[in-house]
Amino acid sequence: MPNVFLFFEFQDRRHHCRMVVGSATGSKVIKRFWDDALLLGRVIKQASVGYEKLPCVRVRVRRDEYNEYLHAFYSKPTDFWALNKQSLAAVGDTVLIRKMESSPLPTVTHRLERIVFQHGCPIDPITKKRIIHDEYEEIVKFRNQSIHDILDEKSTKTTQ
Repeated sequence: MPNVFLFFEFQDRRHHCRMVVGSATGSKVIKRFWDDALLLGRVIKQASVGYEKLPCVRVRVRRDEYNEYLHAFYSKPTDFWALNKQSLAAVGDTVLIRKMESSPLPTVTHRLERIVFQHGCPIDPITKKRIIHDEYEEIVKFRNQSIHDILDEKSTKTTQ
């Protein structure tokens, strides 16, 4: 069979990505092109960019890529610069960014849509309760209060 390289392109609407499948002498290559119109990521840097000193944030977005040889998905980080006009986002915040139609700078392609979680204040979206180290805030406060009560009882018994 001669060296043939065929491309077939199709779009998967559920995952908002375009896949290009090619074959060259029997080997199969799958490459995904993600639609970056709306992305969720974490702020890793704040800076003022350009001559106008536009307030921007660098957002790291994690995407899962499929490794065909190992038959597993692996997380691959990608960084985007986003315009932060109100200067609301801080380092460590989880934010939602949207692609701009016309960008002020070639490197700044997105704008900050909203802050999903502030750094240090994650909230469970189902129960609407604050989470501290993988536990609800109420449980942590109850545990701390019960420990203080036990220590107070022991200290009063030793002083008597």
